[in-house]
Amino acid sequence: MSVLKVENLSYHYESGEGIRNISFEVEYGDCLALIGKSGAGKSTLMNTILGILPKAEGAVLVDDSLDIRDISFSPQNQAIDWYLDVFDNVYLEALFDGSENGKAETLAVLEKIGLGGKEKEDPTNLSGGQLQRVQLARQLVSKAKILMLDEPTSSLDVITSENILNHLSSQCEDGKICIISSHDLDMLEKYCNKVLYIDNGELVFFGGIDRFLKTYNHLNEYKIEHAGQLMEKAKKSIGQTFKVSEWNPLMVEIQEEQSLNMLLKLLIEQDIEIHSVEQNSRSLKEIIQLKG
Repeated sequence: MSVLKVENLSYHYESGEGIRNISFEVEYGDCLALIGKSGAGKSTLMNTILGILPKAEGAVLVDDSLDIRDISFSPQNQAIDWYLDVFDNVYLEALFDGSENGKAETLAVLEKIGLGGKEKEDPTNLSGGQLQRVQLARQLVSKAKILMLDEPTSSLDVITSENILNHLSSQCEDGKICIISSHDLDMLEKYCNKVLYIDNGELVFFGGIDRFLKTYNHLNEYKIEHAGQLMEKAKKSIGQTFKVSEWNPLMVEIQEEQSLNMLLKLLIEQDIEIHSVEQNSRSLKEIIQLKG
């Protein structure tokens, strides 16, 4: 059996929304991007997997060798022990996990995420972004084998987000599992190896990120760099035959009954100087924006 296997998992809110019949499984080394537009059910899925929300149907199966300490969760809302300073908030997690070098590991993690020098700070004196870092530091110092993080970089700057996701990706390379729900799609594309895409509570895609990009880049779209601005006459002629999404550079979708040669011939007839032609490849962010 996989380390974590979700079978036909469902949860229904009174409004009728929720998640329906979601199935997937992950292995050690997986860094899974949980993506979808706002309200798609990403947080609901995480909370149902963890048992915070009671499932309506389905099952969540974990490897027999794991116990409760092997799964760590960073919720979207802040979960801080307000009676402890910054250092002890993180060190408590290290102690809970039985770390032999907990103090040193806590200091190293706080330095990594930009909280060096804030060790004795009262959480009530921190900004929202700093509180988010404290919460994340608990995950980074954790010995848990499965890390589940809901919008971990939502209040963070780009450099800190990069550092955290790079660290999480490294932990996956060392054998952990990370499941990350985030709208920071450029970062997820860079650091995750798998994608779980849900829409309106239903699973749309689960698999390798390369396969996801290939699947949703099926549109036969080309980017053509050309000299100067296209004249209205040229735009009219091209627009009558091809589906154009942008004029400079020229972004054209080639339909089944058309060909790239047909397009290039039309451009040449319009005295358009062509500099380069390449098949367009959408990023993870661009794909989700188009589908949203």
